[in-house]
Amino acid sequence: MIFWKTEGILCKENEKSGNDISGLNPSFYLTTDFILHLNELIKHLAVYALDDTVDSRHALDHAGAMWNHTEAVLEELLQRSASDNATNVSLHEALDAIRRERIHFMTRVSADIDATALIERSGNYPAAITHTMQSSVHGLTNVSANLLRVLAGTSERAGRANPTNATIGLFLDVFNRTIVNTQENFQTQINRALRRVKARLASLDATTALGQYLMKLAELYALQKSDIKTKLALIGMSVSDKMEAFSTMVDSQLTAGQTGLLTDAATSSGHQLLYLCLKRYVYSYFDEARAVAKLLHCGEPELSTLQYLVTVAGPILERAAISDSSATKMNAICSSTVCTDFYYLSLGDQILLVDSRIQSYVAFIHSELAELELRVYTCVQAASMDIDAYVTSIRSRFGVCLTSGNLSFDDLTTLIPYTAMKDWPRDAVLYQPYEEEQILLAENASCLAVRTYLKMLNLPVALEQRANAEFMSPGGKRTKLPVLRVENFIYAEFDHIVTFLEKNFNKSLSAPLTSEEKDQMRSTNCLVEHLFTTAEQYVSWIDPDVRNTVTKKRNGCVFPFPLNHVQNWRKESAVRRQLRMADYLHEGIDTIMGEVDHLCQDLSSRLSDKRYFFGDSPTELDALVFGHLYSIFTMKLPNNVLALTIHKYSNLNQFCKNIDETYFSVKGNRGTMFMLVSSWNSSLHAYGIEIVDTLADERQL
Repeated sequence: MIFWKTEGILCKENEKSGNDISGLNPSFYLTTDFILHLNELIKHLAVYALDDTVDSRHALDHAGAMWNHTEAVLEELLQRSASDNATNVSLHEALDAIRRERIHFMTRVSADIDATALIERSGNYPAAITHTMQSSVHGLTNVSANLLRVLAGTSERAGRANPTNATIGLFLDVFNRTIVNTQENFQTQINRALRRVKARLASLDATTALGQYLMKLAELYALQKSDIKTKLALIGMSVSDKMEAFSTMVDSQLTAGQTGLLTDAATSSGHQLLYLCLKRYVYSYFDEARAVAKLLHCGEPELSTLQYLVTVAGPILERAAISDSSATKMNAICSSTVCTDFYYLSLGDQILLVDSRIQSYVAFIHSELAELELRVYTCVQAASMDIDAYVTSIRSRFGVCLTSGNLSFDDLTTLIPYTAMKDWPRDAVLYQPYEEEQILLAENASCLAVRTYLKMLNLPVALEQRANAEFMSPGGKRTKLPVLRVENFIYAEFDHIVTFLEKNFNKSLSAPLTSEEKDQMRSTNCLVEHLFTTAEQYVSWIDPDVRNTVTKKRNGCVFPFPLNHVQNWRKESAVRRQLRMADYLHEGIDTIMGEVDHLCQDLSSRLSDKRYFFGDSPTELDALVFGHLYSIFTMKLPNNVLALTIHKYSNLNQFCKNIDETYFSVKGNRGTMFMLVSSWNSSLHAYGIEIVDTLADERQL
């Protein structure tokens, strides 16, 4: 066995004391040495996990030697920490975790009975050994990150940001289960379609031609089933391998960067801002990298792709079963053998067309899955590049901080995280459904609220209308829309987008508010979003007139038959499930409108005669309320119960007009709301009600 020479850091116990102005003491350097030796082990295991050209026997021997050497060094450091009880406890826990990881590593390797023989024959890694090394890298990175938090004096935090092991592993478990479920769903639906064909054709007299047709049809269905199952399995393995490999690469990048930071800190000559530099750049290093969040954004949206393929398969296979059993109509048409014989002679040509159709459908599945695989691969590559850039930038900034005491262009008072971007990118895109013919009431309100908020912040964004905007969404609580893409980040729905802008760009409309006003605004936001969205979904999907004459037509208009009916069923089921969870599904329309009226009364009272809810400047609440009210007023529905409920609050109508003219009007023209006043009046006139006087007066100016 060969032992590596690791690059340790000399503990500066004699140079630093607990009274040093940096706030550091010998335990810091002892823990730092511990982390550095651990990171050296992580680096070598990551190399073996990622480089399949390394001789396997040599790699296993050296991995074992590296484990032994690292454990011996760490035990020595643990003994040296005996004088500091807190440090001794944290290092002891870390060493126990490393030993458990080592036992797991050796058990997994030895459990693969054929591993040694396979290595001797091919010199290549068995997949199990590669996965074992990747798992060890993740586990040890977790230990290293926790020790960094110990240095910071914070408790262990479990989050999406770091390390990449737990949540990536859980996601891959879910993804692989979804792959298996998708395989089973396809198998079930194809078997069901074949049974339906056989059951329909059983009413015909058995003939040789019909028997050959059924035999060939069963073969084609079986090939279709096998092909799709195999492709799904390959895609599942490919996505898992890519996510695991780049997760390992990211862990390797982060631990290497951490080594550089701690090396710089331990070898620095001392500076009064050393502790501040550590706090700013080192202690939050893993969490600010947001490694898991970035990698998960690459994989999580693809679960919807698999669900989409299963959903589409239903009506396609149902139609196929009807087409493939079309011979049953001969019972109604033919009264002579000449007629039936002629039709049976055509079955040979029909089976060729069935074969062509199945091949086309399988090619469609292959194409969708190939695109899924490419999207994941491109995304995780980009995430790895981003982490690499992050590591380089932090190392540079930390060096500037150590040498000059400057926090590298950051404000000392705010300490904006590294991930906060300084400039809003020019290529930001907001996706939503087609506004004229597709978007529904609740979705339109959410999209308009986000567009208004971005305009209030003066953040330009390109608006793209897509038929599949909802399926592009990474998820959400209610509407899943709109979808905002900013460089490598994708967020959906109003709340998530507001939080993203505040955290990553330091952009917020509520900054001038007091703490009490912020709490008040957040609680009102929650109530507005919940009640208005619930009422909008109820009117759209539960009221039969609106559902049948507007909602289903708009929601299904971008999909071909019979997929439009499937999408309507899927959407309606999802909305009913949300309403059931909110205890509104079985409530009457009067009850819901009563709560909306009470909310509008509260909003009207809070607004009073002010331009915005909190004075002369808009906040998130103003954007959210405008989005809902404007959508309710301008969406033409056969039942205007929502518009009738809120029309009587004149200051809310004036509030909408003010925002519309301020942020959406073209210079020299009235706002779009002004131009739609006539459509409001026409909608409300049927109920004997005219729109607010202020708007009518404005039209005469």
